[in-house]
Amino acid sequence: MKKVIFLAFSLVLSAVLTIGCEGKGGGSGGNGHSGVILPPDPGSEGRKTLEGIDSNNNGVRDDVEIAVRLPALTRADDTTD
Repeated sequence: MKKVIFLAFSLVLSAVLTIGCEGKGGGSGGNGHSGVILPPDPGSEGRKTLEGIDSNNNGVRDDVEIAVRLPALTRADDTTD
């Protein structure tokens, strides 16, 4: 069971990191986040099941996507000022 959870986590993390690299190099959005739009925070509903909530249907749990992308976006904003 631990191997299955580790494999699932590894796949999700890999997908999130791959998706996060798409906006590098300028981006077309003017919101300071290279055009990246984060999904809404699912709150406690997103933690009720292993699958969680994926409101933007990109195959990544919204809470995981936010946890991985938000710190990187914040750091990117700090360096562009």
